[in-house]
Amino acid sequence: MYSRENDGKKFEFGVSGYTLDQTFLLFDRETDSVWYPGANGELNAVGGTRKGDTIPVAIKNEVMPLSDWLQKHPDSKILMPPPHSKTIKDLR
Repeated sequence: MYSRENDGKKFEFGVSGYTLDQTFLLFDRETDSVWYPGANGELNAVGGTRKGDTIPVAIKNEVMPLSDWLQKHPDSKILMPPPHSKTIKDLR
């Protein structure tokens, strides 16, 4: 997870709909700059007026078995694929 702050400003991010190396590119709604997670773990602006800027990692991700996650976060909600969860068709 990344901080939303850079140079004292808070950014609101959205998913651009584009991918690079099978990774979704984000954009910030203020400048429409495009952001990509780099190998160094930071979020890097790769296009737009913020190109060259970076946003540091706020919380490092952690890979663990689901049972360990649920033990740490017992109130978690888990989205399961159909037929275990509702589909768009089921919600109409």
